[in-house]
Amino acid sequence: LEEEPEDIAGSGSFDEYPGFRWTREIVQEGFEEDGLWRVTTTINWTENKSARNEQVVELIYWPEGQEGGSFERR
Repeated sequence: LEEEPEDIAGSGSFDEYPGFRWTREIVQEGFEEDGLWRVTTTINWTENKSARNEQVVELIYWPEGQEGGSFERR
């Protein structure tokens, strides 16, 4: 993974699925030394002339001073 939590934020589109776009925001939760981050990924598209979206919110533990993190599901 990237070296800093903020590096995973961004936006883009899907080559295989025209009309679908994604955004990802990352916000630190609690105190800096807690190492807890809230990652919100949103998928946007239009269906039947109506804007739609789906959101996934994850909390990840990424302590300060350590490289990488884990999105591994357990």
